[in-house]
Amino acid sequence: MMNIVTAIKIFNNIFDDTYTIEEKGLAIRKIIDMATHNSITKCQMLKAMNWMWEQIFELKQEGE
Repeated sequence: MMNIVTAIKIFNNIFDDTYTIEEKGLAIRKIIDMATHNSITKCQMLKAMNWMWEQIFELKQEGE
C-alpha cells in the first residue's frame, strides 16, 4: 500500500520515468481519495491530467 507522502512525491513528478505506470496510477488514485486537496496545486493537477490523457491515447494507438 502506498503512503500519502510517496503518492504526493510521485504525483508531483508524474512525467519522471523513474516511476512505473502502475506506481503513477496508484499515486493518482491516492490523491483522488484524499479528503481535501489543499496541498495539491492546480498546476500539479493539470500535469497529472495531461499524463493520463497521453496514456489513454497512446494505448488507443497501440490497440488499433
